This record gives sequence, C-alpha cells and structure tokens, in this order.
Amino acid sequence: MDDQQHRTPGAALFPRRLGVLLATLVCTTLPIAACSSTDEQQASPANGLSATGDAAAGTADSTAAGSNTGTIEVAAPKLTVLNDGEGQRYLLRFDVPTTATPTSADAPIRRGASVIFGFTQEVTGEQPDPAPVAPADTVTASLLLLGSHRDQTDSVHTPTVGNGTGVPRGEIHTSYEVAQPTISDNPLNESMVTGDGFIIDAWQKPNGAVTHLSFTAPAGADDTARALIEDQAYSLFGIQPVFPEQPVGVGAQWKVASPKLGDASQLQTVTYTVEAINPTGPGGAPVVDLTVTIDAHPALKEIALREVEPGVAGTLHVLSATTTASGTARVDLAEPLPTTWYSDTLTRVIYGPNPDVETSGQQQVVQDTHTIVSMEQPKP
Repeated sequence: MDDQQHRTPGAALFPRRLGVLLATLVCTTLPIAACSSTDEQQASPANGLSATGDAAAGTADSTAAGSNTGTIEVAAPKLTVLNDGEGQRYLLRFDVPTTATPTSADAPIRRGASVIFGFTQEVTGEQPDPAPVAPADTVTASLLLLGSHRDQTDSVHTPTVGNGTGVPRGEIHTSYEVAQPTISDNPLNESMVTGDGFIIDAWQKPNGAVTHLSFTAPAGADDTARALIEDQAYSLFGIQPVFPEQPVGVGAQWKVASPKLGDASQLQTVTYTVEAINPTGPGGAPVVDLTVTIDAHPALKEIALREVEPGVAGTLHVLSATTTASGTARVDLAEPLPTTWYSDTLTRVIYGPNPDVETSGQQQVVQDTHTIVSMEQPKP
C-alpha cells in the first residue's frame, strides 16, 4: 500500500476528535493485527475536564441560542518546584482588583489572542523519523478578549458544581466578552463571526490555576462557532501560568503537569523559568518575566480502539511521542491573564502495532501537530 497523507488543518481545531479519525483510518486501510484482535485492554484516560450543569465533558453542546452551555470543572494541576531561584524571593500571587463595569468596549482587561493550528496524518510502511515536522498547511483563529473581574459575592456568576456548592471563596472570577472572532478558513469563518459577543467566565486560584470555565453563546451563534470558540478558549486558558506555593526568585524553575485542557487524552507538562521580577508593576502587583518549555504526549501508551470507535476490537500502541516547544510570557499579577504570551509547540506521535511483537512490514500512523498560541495587549 502506498503511503497516505492527510492534511486537515481545519480538523486540528478539534483535537478531541482526532482519535476517531485515527481509529477509522487504521481499521479501514491498515493491515495492523490489532484491529482484528479480541484481546482488548480497557482504556480510560483521566479527565482533564468534568462537566457540570448541562455541559458534556469538553465538548460544545447543541443548545438553544443564547444559552449557557454549562460549567466546566478543570482538573487540578500537579506543581513541582525544581529550583527556588536566587536573591530576593517573592510569594507570587494574583491580586486582581474588582471592576463593577460589565464587559464592554472599555473593559479594563483587553487581550488580543490568536491560535495557529496545523495537523497532518500519514500512513507509512517505512520506519518513520520520530522528529516532528511542521505541517505545511495551518489555520489561524483570532479574537479579542474584553474582561472584567467580578466580585466573588456576585451569585449570578458563581457556578454550581457537581456537589451542589459554588466555587470556593477567594477565587478570582473574570468575565470575558469575545469580540471580532475570525478564522483564516473562509467556510469556517462564516460561522466563526457569529460568535461575536460570546461570554467566557473563568475562575482561578490566587496562584493562577484555572478551576472552572463557563461558556455562554450569543443568540446568533451557530454550533460551529460555539465549538471553534470553546476550543480556542481551551488553548488560551490551558496555558495560564501557575505559580508555586513558596517564595521564588530570579532563576527559579518549576513544572506544572496536567491533562491538556479540552483534550484529556493528552498530558501536558509546562516548565517555567523566572527571568526577571519587578516587585511593583503598574497595577501595584509584581510583574514576572518567564521562559516556557512544553512537553505534550498521549496519556495512554495503549489505546483500546473501542474507546474511539465503538464496535472495533483491538489495541493501538503509542510507539513514540516527541515534542519541541519554547515560549515566553510576561505576567502582571494585577491582571488575570498574561500581559504577553507566545508559545510554539510541535509534536509528533507515532502509532502502530505492539512493539514487542514482530512489526516488519506493518504500517504505522504518524501524526504531526503544530500549535502556536499568542496573546498581547492590543495597541490603542
């Protein structure tokens, strides 16, 4: 069989659904023994999201126009300090002033954000190189976030979670209005623009960890716009810096591990290094400059195909996962989002039959995913 390559940059905006594409491709075109095996291993990846209210886990629902799609509870990350740095050390905590003004054109928090996605999937009988290759085709989704920090006593904006209680007191609640959403794929852009006015509510701990997200679509938004904007929100809030529980100085380094926001089949570890700390920024709180590295890989080494394609028997194995990634961020702790953020992540995952069994002549699936996330304050 000749090598087959699939370039679907638009589909990369829906990373949670790539498993279905993979399973379908494997079991319809590949002579991999796993597809006919009856010896299956149950695979249950840890959830990066758990839905409450009316939302399904990490997906956009077909709900009535203008309705809230539910509150998402985000899995708590695991933070490990590698080095507490040198010189003066600071306990870095977000201290965001409450703003009574609702989100509007004069919102106190303004961020221009974009996410660039590229994705290719290739079926090959050759031994693939584990080094990732950037897909030639990409799509760019952009939007403007207009945010206001809510008073935690505002019960209207305090979600009810699974145990019937609200978000714990002391969390930072910011409501963002989405303005000027666009995407470089013209057919998708016809839907994307209907998401103008989309509301994203985010709750985070004082150390920065996002705990809940809630989405409210405007009356005119269609289901595609909901899915596109929610996926972009996962990419943006999934890189929110989280700070240690102990004071740190310049040179400090720590890593934060968690399921990837919006795609619990992937694990993400972000390593932060402090380059500079200004103890008194323009908002009265410290401003921290960081360098960032990101490692992403599948949560499971073996995937029961019935988990991604009901009725299909067998197991698909992750043969290798390689990530190259770098980034920088400036965080003003008086604001809930980074002042600037830029990260470039390129990942290659190779799937195939059991590596402990002779695989000569067997074909493998190679996926390359490229994600560039950027955020900055828009120019006046």
